[in-house]
Amino acid sequence: MNKKFSTFLAGAALLSAMSVSAAPGDAVQSLKLGKNAGLYQLTTGDKVLSMDADGKLTVVAAPTTSTGLANTLWCVEVATQVQGQAPKFDFVNKGTERRLDITMAGLEGLANHEAFAGAPIEVGGEISGWAFSKTYAKDLEGEKPLYSYFKTDSVIGLVLDGDDVTVAKCGANEDGVTTANFEKFTLKSSNVVTLNAEELNTILGLQAADKGVKLTFKPDTLGTTLENPFSSQKFIAKESGEDTYLNVMRGDNYLRVDTTFTNEKGARFLAYKWTTAAVKDASTIGEQYKFKFTYSPSNDSLTIQVKKATFDNGRVLEAFVSLQDLIKDEARILTVDTLAQNTMISLGFKGCNEVSNRTSIASDLYVIKNAANKYLAVPLYGDSTAQWVTLDKNMDPWHMPAFQWVVEKNRTTSEMAPTSPIKITNREFENVVVDASLQLYTDGPSKLAGVEITSANFTADPANVKANPYVGYRFLNADSLTVTTYKLRYLHEFADDKYMGTSSDAADSVLYVGAKSSFVLTGMDTDGVEYGYSTKAIASMKRLVRKAYTLNLKSNGKYIMADAEKRYAVSATGKPAVFYLKENNDKATHYYALIDTASYADVRKVGVDDNNVYLKVQNLKETRTSAFSVEIDDAPLYRRFNNAALGENDVVDSLRFYENIRHEYLMDETNKELQNEGVNYLGIWTADKAKAGLSFRIDTAWVSRGLGFIKPQYLISVSRNDQVATPGQDCTEATGHHVDANGKPTDAAHCVHAIPGKAGFNYGKYLVSFADSVTYVGKDKPYTDVKGGYTRVGFVKAIQTGDSLIILVNGFENMDPKDLNVEEIVKAYEKAGINKKYINDLKGDNHKSYTWSFRYTNPDVAVGVTEEGAENAFLIESAAYEKKDGKLVAIAPEKAAWIKMQNGCIVLTDEKSEFNNAKTGGDGALIFNVENIENDEMATDTKDITTSDVTVIAGKGDITIKGAAGKTVTISNVLGQTVANAVLSSNEATISAPAGIVVVAVEGEAAVKAIVK
Repeated sequence: MNKKFSTFLAGAALLSAMSVSAAPGDAVQSLKLGKNAGLYQLTTGDKVLSMDADGKLTVVAAPTTSTGLANTLWCVEVATQVQGQAPKFDFVNKGTERRLDITMAGLEGLANHEAFAGAPIEVGGEISGWAFSKTYAKDLEGEKPLYSYFKTDSVIGLVLDGDDVTVAKCGANEDGVTTANFEKFTLKSSNVVTLNAEELNTILGLQAADKGVKLTFKPDTLGTTLENPFSSQKFIAKESGEDTYLNVMRGDNYLRVDTTFTNEKGARFLAYKWTTAAVKDASTIGEQYKFKFTYSPSNDSLTIQVKKATFDNGRVLEAFVSLQDLIKDEARILTVDTLAQNTMISLGFKGCNEVSNRTSIASDLYVIKNAANKYLAVPLYGDSTAQWVTLDKNMDPWHMPAFQWVVEKNRTTSEMAPTSPIKITNREFENVVVDASLQLYTDGPSKLAGVEITSANFTADPANVKANPYVGYRFLNADSLTVTTYKLRYLHEFADDKYMGTSSDAADSVLYVGAKSSFVLTGMDTDGVEYGYSTKAIASMKRLVRKAYTLNLKSNGKYIMADAEKRYAVSATGKPAVFYLKENNDKATHYYALIDTASYADVRKVGVDDNNVYLKVQNLKETRTSAFSVEIDDAPLYRRFNNAALGENDVVDSLRFYENIRHEYLMDETNKELQNEGVNYLGIWTADKAKAGLSFRIDTAWVSRGLGFIKPQYLISVSRNDQVATPGQDCTEATGHHVDANGKPTDAAHCVHAIPGKAGFNYGKYLVSFADSVTYVGKDKPYTDVKGGYTRVGFVKAIQTGDSLIILVNGFENMDPKDLNVEEIVKAYEKAGINKKYINDLKGDNHKSYTWSFRYTNPDVAVGVTEEGAENAFLIESAAYEKKDGKLVAIAPEKAAWIKMQNGCIVLTDEKSEFNNAKTGGDGALIFNVENIENDEMATDTKDITTSDVTVIAGKGDITIKGAAGKTVTISNVLGQTVANAVLSSNEATISAPAGIVVVAVEGEAAVKAIVK
């Protein structure tokens, strides 16, 4: 071309001024203190050091394209030299933007010259600041090991295990380093690469491909309206169809080196022109639309060549993008030149942003919600794949493990934890790892399951949900399954009374919504099965547990199963469906999808047919999911005396028991024909035959604990003479004179002269089954009605203290109650070896011969009764005969011991008695109701009737005392605190008293207990 020689020399000088770094592929000769601008490769032989996305170090062949290139490029920082020491070098990887540093953890036991076994080693730790070259400003040394201090007397250096990089240790001296055989590296500039459209558009992965590229020219055009098409605005590169050459586009237009010139006089310089695609496609100079971009990453230096340019002398040659001064330092245009590119063109791929914008979140359980308010989940219909879903109404992600994600830091050292990538695993589906190494950033989003998110999209476990192994599925323990029936309510937006059940048509076995039935659930195992994902990296996190169940009708025992028409029905034959109860909705009440795991080869779920409202088999992938509550059927099995409408108080009460056929009352047995010497029996007769009162004292023994709310257990007693606690009295000797029984110094409370306190207790004659006695002496009188007959029921003297009922024997039964001492009784029984026989534990759900439960005969109508009658009638239950899994059934046995009358005697039914017969009186078991009469006289045997003229009557909020004029009366509570004290002025006085048990002491009379209502 015709160009002024002076102008060309000026341009050449300009280019040479820009090119001061090492030539591509050459060893770097010098560096400066601090951070250096270039990107370099650490070479060993024909390979270069590389770091992958997980921070693992290997050596790879030097890339000839941009693939993997950034992971082999390193920024270098030279630390200030300390006098007498070699400089230290730090390296930051361009691709991962992570520092070349190694943790000390796991390296402590390395022997000298021993390589660490964990190859390839992973960066992330406190060891950095590498020894490399002894010089840096000039004559940078090559073929040198990289090593750093491990301790004051030892160093670690990089060694190879094949292509994997690991470390070895040696002594911290030159001889040690020499003999350690560390791998030797040379710092070189990278080879140039020819960029394809993807590489150029993304700036080697720094941005999205559609953002556009705008190059930097130094120098650039000056003083002209002619634009530089590469630097004035962004452009997009497109593959031209010819290898290594690209088209340059802006919008729909294509760039070419034109055949026209920018000037008309003197040496003329070719111009650039944008044309339409149609013009390009029809052009005869199509190769002037093709540009090659050759890049040197180490210098961030780009060379642009056009494949052909047509000069004014007719020559058609390959040419470089080039600048041309029209007027020195005043007017400069962009043109082409066949010899060289006389400007520095930068792509912007330079420097390392060493993790400054990286962040992390704590290892914990999270839910993840994106900007569109969708949650990341593995929904029931989602075929075990993670997806973003809209949370339906009445759904709580913290109740559904499929919506919960276990987040774990990949790196936990103190140096790396704050910026560690995270692993994200679904809590319910342990194989769904949505990202194994997600990096979060402080200044921008990351991509998770195709959506941009930041740390703000993660919500951590707010209530230690991770510690609940049963979240997500209904888990019923073995006891609950044994004794409880359930009703299943359908979740409906506009109705709360749509229950699952069978119709009234006995011939129709199909289940419907709108028909209410009670179901028995049977667990497929006792403890459930573990599932889902858990990790020890998160404190208190527990593995999930769920249990599958069969469901059968309470009324007839028929099981739910899928029928031939893919409906759910009940049947006594066939294969029962086995369901997991998976939580799906929360509307104050939890609602569950019924997941059928047994009816078909694949898993199905229960749906509801919109037209016929029957329950149908549904494919899991159907997006609509029907849900049901699993509620305890409120029909109680046993009677609890806490119905306020009937005057019951649930703590202690006095009640009459009458059987509801002949209306005869339980009482002390007064028929001499039915008595035996030394035994007080329970009897039954009409009210007028009672020689004492008809009321029995009812005390709770096991009601609010365990399964007592299902099967309350009570103590029944008469002839009560309860004793309040007596406080101890300290020794009155002066301090310093107190000694114990062994003569050793002690305090006033434990001195031999102190008077010990005495625990209070309830004393009376307690109703018991004589079954234990029958076990010892056989089926014969006095503990059965006849030889080989039924077990009788009667009263024994006993005291209740805490959770124990102590039967009084060995002379204690003959003592005055006020002289009894619980501690002395226990010691005497233990010494005699009878403590296990006569000190009886009141705790536990099992039946006991000294506690009583009241089994409803018609539990379905017993709720909410307001008057005594057939609806709340009951059997009095003592023991179970039925066994399950080798154990006596604790609650609602089909075969049990209930009170019955045999030849006039009150006895217990035998092992042939069944509840279905007993509840109708079919096998002699008596069905009872109660009367609650205020100020009723307690039933007792005739030997306990007092001859005193003083009568104490408990009322509602008061005590009435008759026949005690002129006597002092003291009323105290069970703690011994006085609540009233007065001298009575008449033979009938009423004194206010608090509700509960009080002790009434009348001058000259034995103290008595009374129950104030």
